[in-house]
Amino acid sequence: MKMYDLPDARGHFGPYGGVFVAETLVHALDELRAAYERYRKDPEFVAEVKRSKFDLDPEDGAHLEALIKKLYATPKAVIERVSRLIK
Repeated sequence: MKMYDLPDARGHFGPYGGVFVAETLVHALDELRAAYERYRKDPEFVAEVKRSKFDLDPEDGAHLEALIKKLYATPKAVIERVSRLIK
């Protein structure tokens, strides 16, 4: 895999930048990033996240790609059994 196959920390691909998202979504993504940064520093929100046992730290593209590959490698029989147990 080449370095520019995954986005950098700002979501840009390759040496020339550019975000792989439709232009119509750029404003919404900017708002989402700003809200995330605001709330991850909010003590009340952080305390609520910790009480809920959620993880507030974002994952990088390489970690998410590895997780997705692992999920796709899960045998179909296991997925079907888990699906039945969840219902």
